[in-house]
Amino acid sequence: MLEALQSPAGESGVLTRVMRDILNGATTTEIRHIDFDLFPPGELFRRNLCAKGLRHVPIEKLEGRQIFTMDDSPAGLDWFPLEVNSHGPFRWSGPNPNPRYFLPVSWPAAVRVELHVIGFAHDSLAGELTVELNDVFTPMEVKRKPDGTFHLSAISPGPVINGLKLQFHLPHNTWRKDYAPARFAGFALSRIEVEPMA
Repeated sequence: MLEALQSPAGESGVLTRVMRDILNGATTTEIRHIDFDLFPPGELFRRNLCAKGLRHVPIEKLEGRQIFTMDDSPAGLDWFPLEVNSHGPFRWSGPNPNPRYFLPVSWPAAVRVELHVIGFAHDSLAGELTVELNDVFTPMEVKRKPDGTFHLSAISPGPVINGLKLQFHLPHNTWRKDYAPARFAGFALSRIEVEPMA
């Protein structure tokens, strides 16, 4: 590639070859650009501070069962942009097969965590998903519902003091060119419910 870039045709030759490969079905991921006019002044700056850990997210004590729906917060390579269907808002995991999600909650004892997953990019991934709750691998019960979605539940290994980090693990993601845009995806997470155990 470097030789091709340095040749007389240079960039145009390489771009022509890449475009030809794409038209012939090469695996590619669409890159979307942000429309900055959609955000009020300073909003993305504030979000990025939180995403980088430079601004403290307030941790709140659980008051009974709390539901967290997926939002459009910055997620790097962990989550694709927010989408909506008949099940509500959701995000596909990926292209990172080990995405994270942070819940700003606390509770002096264990909590039950319930995940509502719309689907998996490949059926085989349903039995492969594992989770760490605050850095401890935690057994998860997986149930397929009649509508084809999944209900996963786990109990934290102890008290939740400074928020609850969910670290998901899949052995790999699956290329789905039938999705728009095409992507390496894992699972589509709709919402997370957290409930105090005591």
